[in-house]
Amino acid sequence: MLFDAAGTTEYGCVADDASMPLAMQDRLIREGNELTPDNPYDVRTLEGSHLKWLVDPAPAARVLGELATLTTRPGPPS
Repeated sequence: MLFDAAGTTEYGCVADDASMPLAMQDRLIREGNELTPDNPYDVRTLEGSHLKWLVDPAPAARVLGELATLTTRPGPPS
């Protein structure tokens, strides 16, 4: 989970996560959205499991790159 400069919560789902099934991830997202209805999660889903990221990292790198541009915060005033 990441937070961008505007306070939006970014959530990356892993569709075939063996330790946290997609149904549980969906539940956490749904419950989080219910707690903060004015600031819902921006959800990105990656196909495969965490192991797939090691074998084929390009899809995860693209999503993380997109999120990095959203989470960039301005530096301290000069």
